Amino acid sequence: MPENDPFEPLDNFPEGLHVNALPASEVRRRGDRMRRRNTALATVGGVVAAVVFIGVPVALTSGNDKDTVDPAPPVPTETEDPAPTQTWLTEIPEDFPLADGFPETNGSDGSPTEVVDDPQYDGIGACQTGVIPSGQVDTAGIVYTGESEDRASRTLVLLADDAAAAGFLAEVRELVQECPTSPMDNGEDILESALVDVDVDLGTDGSLVVTQQVRADDGLLSQLTVTAFAQTGNAVLVDSSYGAAGGDQAVEINTQNMVDRSDTTRAAMCVFSADPCSTGDQGTPDPETSSSTPVENGTAAIPAGFPLAQGLDENAESGVEGPGPDVEAAPVVDVCGTDVWAPSGVVERLAVSETGIEYRETRELSTFISADEPAESVTQVREAVTACPRIEGESYGYTTKALEGPEGYDSFTFGMVADEGLDGRVYQVTRVGSAVLVVSASGEMSESSLQPTADTLTEATLALAPRMCVFTEDGC
Repeated sequence: MPENDPFEPLDNFPEGLHVNALPASEVRRRGDRMRRRNTALATVGGVVAAVVFIGVPVALTSGNDKDTVDPAPPVPTETEDPAPTQTWLTEIPEDFPLADGFPETNGSDGSPTEVVDDPQYDGIGACQTGVIPSGQVDTAGIVYTGESEDRASRTLVLLADDAAAAGFLAEVRELVQECPTSPMDNGEDILESALVDVDVDLGTDGSLVVTQQVRADDGLLSQLTVTAFAQTGNAVLVDSSYGAAGGDQAVEINTQNMVDRSDTTRAAMCVFSADPCSTGDQGTPDPETSSSTPVENGTAAIPAGFPLAQGLDENAESGVEGPGPDVEAAPVVDVCGTDVWAPSGVVERLAVSETGIEYRETRELSTFISADEPAESVTQVREAVTACPRIEGESYGYTTKALEGPEGYDSFTFGMVADEGLDGRVYQVTRVGSAVLVVSASGEMSESSLQPTADTLTEATLALAPRMCVFTEDGC
């Protein structure tokens, strides 16, 4: 038995509630206003009792009371070999792909993400009770922190056997079913916990997906955490994703993206099963997030009628050009020597532009033969902007700023604002499968209007991104 206190992980449960409110401001000249409210989720912790059942064998002996007769010597007999004892893997293999699908660097500060020999999962908590697996024999985890308090973590836990692993999932399920709602510390907001029916075969012995989000006193849902539990043999993989947005659409998007991102990792869990596979032979191709396999015939083609111009308005004060393959979209920006969004290998392209008095909004959809180049392009944009806080111009410079964008997607949003006058631009680059959507807005902006403008672009992205499922390996 380890000498460490098995209850020590519960000390990491956060307490209290904090509230971060985003400002509301004018986004565009036509009077559209947007307000987003962020209420931070504090996961309530608790106490888990670890009960160990110890079986004591009982030996039965038989004898003979007669003293005058010696027992006959035993006759040698052939006996069947006893059933072999199941041996479970007690160490995580060095080549286990725990980090597969995670970004290589954190969006918050550009530091590398890496696997560590400590769990990065602090438990499911509700009604002052927490569930953390006890009796862990090995564990490892990785964490990603985004630019706007979004966070993703993945932890692999090995337990004594498959019964202990399945029992852990059962404890989580029981807690969520018994405590669907619990009050937050402020006495006004409610923590809502629910089980999610995932329309995807996770390919493991057992699985469970839990959502937890805060419902404010005005009914607004926010601070969504989605946690997926996948059990194979004596191993449990815990994937968790946290973001500001809540509601049914956010649940659907975050759940599906998290499931897709962990395909390779879940397949590799066969090494922990009762009939284990060999490492490196999981029999499952890489997911679309990292696969270099070309997409199936036709899936690189933009469907006729794709609603790229949805929500744009042509009137007396603005005009809309497109959608079409030759429409000019957002200008390519040199960010400290790196051209932002100038990819090669584009299979098809569709763009639309709306121009009004002192403002312009563009949308550009590009498809590729595989997911590799668009994934690398989004990473290039993120790294270039992070490393370039200021762009020098001929007359004056621009300050760059990473902004909050759509949660649950491989996406990056940033803004630029001029040193002099009201001049700014906001870009949002989002990849789904082998396609990338770039939306932008430019016009009279100050630094304080960058995030509200980004919020408007996020609305457009969240409306179009689900339609981009045709560019993933699984399709729609």
